[in-house]
Parts: sequence; structure tokens; C-alpha cells
Amino acid sequence: MIGPLIDPASREAALRALFARLRFSEAFCVNGVNDVGKTTLLALAQQPAVIERFAPPELHQNQLFVHIDCNLLAGAGERELYALMLEETRFAAARAGRPIDIPPLPEEPLLAAVAMEALLGAAVERGLSLVYLFDEFDDLYRRMEARAALALRAYENKFGPRLAYVVAVEQPLRRVRGVGDTSEFEEMFVGGMYELPPLQREHAEALVRRHGEQRGYAVPEWLPGALADLTGGHPGLLWAACAAAQRLHPATRDAAAAQVSDSPEYKIELEHVSPRPGAPAEHGLVVDTTNGEVRINGAPPAVALGPTEYRLLQSLASRNGSLVSKDDVARDVWPREQRLGGVDDARIDKLIDRVRSKIEPDPKSPRYLVTVRGLGYRLLRGA
Repeated sequence: MIGPLIDPASREAALRALFARLRFSEAFCVNGVNDVGKTTLLALAQQPAVIERFAPPELHQNQLFVHIDCNLLAGAGERELYALMLEETRFAAARAGRPIDIPPLPEEPLLAAVAMEALLGAAVERGLSLVYLFDEFDDLYRRMEARAALALRAYENKFGPRLAYVVAVEQPLRRVRGVGDTSEFEEMFVGGMYELPPLQREHAEALVRRHGEQRGYAVPEWLPGALADLTGGHPGLLWAACAAAQRLHPATRDAAAAQVSDSPEYKIELEHVSPRPGAPAEHGLVVDTTNGEVRINGAPPAVALGPTEYRLLQSLASRNGSLVSKDDVARDVWPREQRLGGVDDARIDKLIDRVRSKIEPDPKSPRYLVTVRGLGYRLLRGA
């Protein structure tokens, strides 16, 4: 759903980082919250036009990208993994006009591992460089046998200049598995971890306009900015917001913010974006009002928050992503001062800037504490 709406230029930084690793056949791990666009990024990386535009010349020929959808694996057995890799390699090679004859896979896991190694050797002998793109890798990695992960590392050791892995996960690999029995596998990704951020504002607004063009409805001039503010640029939330706006036809910017955020489309996607129960670690911003703590990706901010800064986050977090006006901020943060007498806009703006400098990866392009121009602020958990 999201993929066709994403302009490759909106993911230029991620694509260049990925291709820079593949240039030297080095492993790459992209992580990010649900529906932030990891699958779309892997799809873009395979497109000839994208490779021509963003990849170094060394990657323009003889690269065989093999997409592995880990959701297709009912189990996490070693042989099942090899079977899927072989089948997808056969399909990718045939589609590229470089067919490879692949014999049936033995049932015994050890012999299956040998057969997998033989396939990689045959592909390399044909002049191909293989890139395996493991999409939705989280659950598989948590459940897979350590021997399978170490076999993948052994293949990389043998065919390294012509073999590379890319994995897409919600959390960094060390958090996904939580044990050290596959540390040799994880070593391949040192220096190649990339957290995929939401879309920058200009690209988020362009996505809203493309949604309207593709579905044949008129997009008011103010709607792209309104939905970009509401979603923080998260692609999945943007798509849901666009679908809700198409159905509801809000008449004003305020109506769009209220109606879309209360729509079933948006609520369902927002729940999907949030970390699932039992997830190995937190992701995004958490304001724990019970313990008086603020955590970003499970860790406290590098620079501690002061009491006034915490009261601001507490005020915004209590609204669960809803719009908070400057008047409400003033009453919650400085309850003893009169709004007009002692708390002016400049004072609030300075507080917002201080908090962003402590919680945002890029304060100039905030993903957690977002401004709704002329109206107030929203606090987003991780979108």
C-alpha cells in the first residue's frame, strides 16, 4: 500500500548508506518501528533506476538481489530457511535472465547446508554477486537455531567479496535475540546499523498529494501540512490518515486534525505502529508518569531533563497524541502564573526548543514533539 507512494528521493540517505555497505559486500541492518518503510526501502534498493541513481558504479552490474520474506517461514528450522533461500535465488536469477540449475534440497540439515554452499559457489562462478534481503527478520531471528545464523556467517567468510546480507528489523539485532549465541553473526553488521526515520516534512506532504492524485480526489492546499503534522511523517500513519481524509472530506485544518485522529483507519494503524506486548525492548519516546521517567529507545536522554521540561512532556503525554494548545501548556507547566501576565509565547517556544535539544535525534526535524502551526503541539511516541 505504502510503497508506490514513496518517492525514492525521500529515502536517499538510507539508500546511499545501504549501497555504501554493499559496495564492499558488507552486511547492513535497517531498523525502525512498524510500517516506517523498511519493506519499501528493500524494494527500492532492487530497482534498476534506483541503483543507477544512488549506487556507486560498481553495483550497476552483476548484482543479484534476492528478497527473502521471513513471514513465509512457518518455522525457524535450518533446512526451511535454506529451502526458501534457494527458491528465491532461483526466482531472482531467472527474472534477471541468469538462470541457475538448483537440485532438490536434501532433508538432513547438514547436507542442506552443504547444498546451500554449493548454490552460492555456482552463482559466484557465473560472475554474480549475491545480496540477500531478509525482510521482517525479527521473529525468525528470535527463534532460529544458532547453527543457522553461524552458517550464514560461514558463507560470508567464504564468499564475502561476492555475498552480502541486508536485514530489516524493528530493534537492533542484539535486542531482537537477547542472547549471545549468535554474536559472530551480529559482528558482520558492526558499522552497518541504520535507524530508518519518518519522512521529512516536504516528502510527507508530497505523499499526501500523490495519494489524492492516484485515487482521484481533490486535496485541499492545507491538507498535506495538516496530515504531516498529525503523523510526524510516519509513512504508515500517513497512509491511514490519507485514507481517512479521503472518506471524511474534512472542511478545515482543525476538522482534519480532529476527525482523522479519531478515525478507525488512523487508530488501527497507530496501535500497529506502537510496540507490541512482549516486544524485547522499547522503541521511541516513553513518558512514564508513574515513575517520573523519560526514555528514548529504552534509555534516558543523554542530558537530564529539568522539572519544567518534564512537566511539559507530562502535559503533552497526558493527551495521548492529541493537540495541546499553548494556553494548556502554560496552565500545566506554570500553574501559578497568569497566561497573559507572565507566560508569553517566547517563553513557551524557548522551553520547546530546550526539550527538543534533549529528546530529538535531530531537533530541527522533530519526530516526537511536533508543532501544529498556529494551534499548538502534539507528542508522538515514536512516529
